[in-house]
Amino acid sequence: MKKYIALVTALVVSTFACYSPLPAADDPQAPINTGIHAPPIVVACVGDSITAHGNPHGYPAQLGNMLGDQWKVENFGFPSTTLMTHANKPYQNEPMFQDALASKADVVVIMLGTNDSKAANWPSKKEFFIGDYKDLIEKFKAIGSNPRIFIMKSPYICATNRLTMSDAVVVEEGTLIEQIAKDENVGVLDAHARRVLSRRRASLADRRRANREVGL
Repeated sequence: MKKYIALVTALVVSTFACYSPLPAADDPQAPINTGIHAPPIVVACVGDSITAHGNPHGYPAQLGNMLGDQWKVENFGFPSTTLMTHANKPYQNEPMFQDALASKADVVVIMLGTNDSKAANWPSKKEFFIGDYKDLIEKFKAIGSNPRIFIMKSPYICATNRLTMSDAVVVEEGTLIEQIAKDENVGVLDAHARRVLSRRRASLADRRRANREVGL
């Protein structure tokens, strides 16, 4: 989990910490334009336990520390929740969701989908993923603060996890998230690619180390 938090934090900081001198209405991937917001710029982090984990030491808290006083990062993560309202524990049914809406955030980061990958939810309910995600996005668009919205692909899932979560499903969700982002004109953050790249680099480093030890 600590590796996930570090990777996600670095990913979000790389998007937010840049000053953009022009409004980014036409480019959902553009850095946040700090010049059009009165500080503090409120960031609502919406998600499951990966977001909620370790509060106040999870990625939202680290993100707030790294961005500085001009920003206010709030953690609206709730453990075990799903993106799909048709799945076993919908995020939208939790009081935390109403708190996130009430925050009137300038920026919303949504990272949900990991728990949707459980065998109890996928593929039996996968038909609802796109519609439920768009519904969630639309509710944040309607909060009155005209927020920039980023939806995040969930991190890599270990094949041996005990909760029947599936990385293959997370990859499938990622393809759907790309389409949802395009349809809704919101940004995409890819925590899954960052984690896979990290694992590949570690694997390559291990192979190089082994080769040195045997004189190759």
